[in-house]
Amino acid sequence: MILTQKMGSVNFEVLSLRKVLDAHLQSDAKTFQHEQERISLKWDDNSKMLLENRVSSTTIVFLWNAWKEKLLFSVDSLSKLEKRREREQDKVYIEFAFEYFCTRLNRNNRFCNVFNSEAFWLDGKRVELCERLGKSAQISIQNFSMHAKMFLLMEPFSVGVKVVNKLEEIYLSCRNQLCILTIEGTLILQLYRVTKALEERQLAGFGKVTRLIGNDFLEEHFFE
Repeated sequence: MILTQKMGSVNFEVLSLRKVLDAHLQSDAKTFQHEQERISLKWDDNSKMLLENRVSSTTIVFLWNAWKEKLLFSVDSLSKLEKRREREQDKVYIEFAFEYFCTRLNRNNRFCNVFNSEAFWLDGKRVELCERLGKSAQISIQNFSMHAKMFLLMEPFSVGVKVVNKLEEIYLSCRNQLCILTIEGTLILQLYRVTKALEERQLAGFGKVTRLIGNDFLEEHFFE
């Protein structure tokens, strides 16, 4: 991940973050370490544990947040592309979106070529927005951006829900192991942080259930 940050390879960095995040989500709650960690969303504060293939509540939240921010940057950049107001720093995130959805901008910069007209994101009514060209298709920049942004926002929301569920498992496991109160407090804070992130900004539009995710657990175990 350090190399990809320096090289500006957003696509590879997003895939790397997601791969390590998935490994955290698939890990047993009992394997998460309960150190009195410094809560941080910076790479320098999480790198040692990640490079040693260790998992904790801090690293799983760091990974989700870092991965989420990359997708949100791409969403912002696509919005600027629609208005022809993209800047130099937006180009890498726009290119990431094109690669992720297997598309390429036409020479006239008005349409996108979709290499696979049966791509996962071209279901239902979205197919009607495309002009089919054999196995490929063509879609306007505006329509591509609209649907790409929807998927890029849905992903961090759905994975964020899984992170909340995993943090709940870790907390219950910690209580069973009679962890000290400061560690339990760290877990509660991490759970609260992710829950609030799901309720704020763009992600809040993907379900009113966000107000229930994590909050019921917090009320039951923290305010008991």
